[in-house]
Amino acid sequence: MPLPASSRHRAALIAGLLCVGAVGPCVADDPSPGGQAWSDTCAKCHRSTEAIAYALPDPDDRAGKDRLNRFLAMHHAPDDEARAALVNWLADQASQ
Repeated sequence: MPLPASSRHRAALIAGLLCVGAVGPCVADDPSPGGQAWSDTCAKCHRSTEAIAYALPDPDDRAGKDRLNRFLAMHHAPDDEARAALVNWLADQASQ
C-alpha cells in the first residue's frame, strides 16, 4: 500500500492506526461531557476503558456508581459536575 503523499494525510493515517492499535476503542474524540472528562482527566494514564472494565458498575447499579464517584473524588476528578458525567459515561461504557 503506498503511503499518502501529503503530511496531513500521513498524520491522519498515523492517528487512525494509533486508535486501532490501542487496547479497546479509541474514546478520545467522544464529545459528550463524560467522554470529554475521560479525555481530559483519565486517558493520559488509562488508554482505554477495557483495562478498568472489571471495576465499572452497570448503568443501573446505583451503589456501584456511588462507590465509583467516591473513588474518583480522590483520584484526579475533584469537580462534582465533571465527575458525575464521567461516572455515568463509564457505566455506559461498561454496558457496551
